[in-house]
Amino acid sequence: MKSINLKPLFKCAMIIVLTNERGTIIMKFFIDTANVYGPAEDYIGQFIAHRRDEYYLATKCGCVIVNRGDHDETPRDWNRNQLEQSIDNSLRRMKTDYVDVLQYHNPTAEDAIRYDLVQ
Repeated sequence: MKSINLKPLFKCAMIIVLTNERGTIIMKFFIDTANVYGPAEDYIGQFIAHRRDEYYLATKCGCVIVNRGDHDETPRDWNRNQLEQSIDNSLRRMKTDYVDVLQYHNPTAEDAIRYDLVQ
């Protein structure tokens, strides 16, 4: 039998249970990813594009990938244009026009104030 090395595609995936206004139980998958998690958002898009309504998607913005040759770094960038570009890229990769939860990727309290991330 051939061994397969599976790498995790999502930072977090869980099932959430909700009820609608009539009390009907609705189960959805919750997937939490980020623009800097390698090809994860591309894989998510390929997997869920045709059944988007079954998922709650969360992604993060605020990090950029900088290739340093032998390794990548992910410094924070809270510039508004960078944040919008990151969100647009995530939506394109995941083949959707919205996410259910958008998160800033670990800003410091000082950054949150300095860049008006929280009002």
